[in-house]
Amino acid sequence: MILESEQRTKATPIRMHCFKVLCMAVKHHGHGYAAQINVIQNLTYFEHLSEPMAEFMHILAETYDYPQLADEVLRELSNKEFNSNDTRGPKSVSAFIAKLSELAPRLVIKQMTMLAKQLDSESYTLRCALIEVCGNMIAHLSKQDERSENHKSQLNAFFDVLEERFLDINPYCRCRTLQVYAKLCDLEQKFPKRRQKAAELACRSLEDKSSNVRRNAIKLLGSLIKTHPFTVMHGAQLSRKEWQDRHDKVEEELNALKPPPGMPGFGEDKANTTVDNGLIDDATQIASPEKPKPMSDEDKIAAIKKAQEEAATSEAIEKLTLTRRYYNEALKFIDVLHDATGIVCQLLGSRNKSEVIEAIDYFEIGDAYNIEQNKVGIRRMLRLIWTKGNSDEGKGVQTHLIECYRRLFFEAPDTFSPNDAAIYVARNMISLTFGATPAELTSLEQLLATMMKAGIIPEAVVSKLWQVYGVQRREMSKTQRRGAIIVLGMLATASPEIVVGEIETMLRTGLGGHGRSDLQLAKYTCIALRRINPQGRQAKESTAKFARL
Repeated sequence: MILESEQRTKATPIRMHCFKVLCMAVKHHGHGYAAQINVIQNLTYFEHLSEPMAEFMHILAETYDYPQLADEVLRELSNKEFNSNDTRGPKSVSAFIAKLSELAPRLVIKQMTMLAKQLDSESYTLRCALIEVCGNMIAHLSKQDERSENHKSQLNAFFDVLEERFLDINPYCRCRTLQVYAKLCDLEQKFPKRRQKAAELACRSLEDKSSNVRRNAIKLLGSLIKTHPFTVMHGAQLSRKEWQDRHDKVEEELNALKPPPGMPGFGEDKANTTVDNGLIDDATQIASPEKPKPMSDEDKIAAIKKAQEEAATSEAIEKLTLTRRYYNEALKFIDVLHDATGIVCQLLGSRNKSEVIEAIDYFEIGDAYNIEQNKVGIRRMLRLIWTKGNSDEGKGVQTHLIECYRRLFFEAPDTFSPNDAAIYVARNMISLTFGATPAELTSLEQLLATMMKAGIIPEAVVSKLWQVYGVQRREMSKTQRRGAIIVLGMLATASPEIVVGEIETMLRTGLGGHGRSDLQLAKYTCIALRRINPQGRQAKESTAKFARL
């Protein structure tokens, strides 16, 4: 009666005293069967009691050494069939099973054979709960030191269930599978083969018809990147070119160490198995055994040296073979990420804004790990600056994009001095113009103008851009100088004073000798000069003051 009140159940002291009374009644006074009936009824009629009942079972099993009640309740629930119209019952039972598997996985794992029947249940909430239970069981087993065949087969069975559920008929179940895998990424044990399979399945889920599934697939891929197991030998970067170069180098070393075909040793047949048929017809004559000649000291030393060299070569081949396998696995993982990145680029145009925000985060993570294909996505993201919407979602995409670009290009490492930081940011801004299409430049202009208005770009960076543009030395490349004036022209749309104060520099550089040798530079200088006289709405906001030339 006391626990039927939700307010009382929330009070920890009251709840714990009730559990103590119940535990003693079940353990010492034979109330097990009555408790079983009441637990099932509570799960059916009182939704708020699902997690407290799991807590009660946990305390009864651990503190009072009475797991029998939990076994009986789980057995009964596994045989229970729910009406398709009943929503409360499955929801409450699902919460109970999931919580119990989290608190007392050893209790649940014994009944998994029975509970697995509910994976065929019509209720998607029950299937979701079983998916979560499988994840909790994997987490529980991964923390154990035991490595028996039974232990491995249990792990494989749970992973197989999760992989099957990527194709569950209900999108909520598919989402839950992706979420469970994302949690498993944080485990100390990495399960490399299963992670590779999960990456492939997540890549496939990017094309799911449900936006929630696609969003969770992007999130899982991000988690797989952040926790990838290929950090032991060469750091965490996932540049395909670098990994391919390492693989090719190991392949060359292996080919150099392996003996040419036909020579004995290292996997070749040491004896010649071909037989001359003429010899078979002749009678076999056994020669009298000769005593082997005693080996001289020099022969012994040479034999020992040869044996040592062969052992060292064999060991080197084994080591290089393992290294090659490690590189192969890394390259397979990177290839999946490259395939996924192409699909995530398409999802930047999704109508679902939360999916777009997740895609932005994915590209930011990929850039941190130097995945080459992500550069395409980061450029493609620029168009999101035009996202319109009266709702918070539309503004949220713009804000998220600006924050992402700020972290990627406008934040120097903490170890840099203010001057070095300004140079670093200026170089990054210039690099954004390299190879950009006219559409990308228009979007970049809008982004930089918005950031300039928000005060994200400091004056020191603008000064460095003018230095890059105005320096008269020949060492400065055309693309660098051109990029600097393109960026300055973009910033001037938000703040014309940037251009007004440097008209002399532009006349001397862009419309002087450098401009004559590089007409593109002259063109972008003229565009920057046009920013002095803003048009449209910007004209009203402009307060540019001209100085005498």
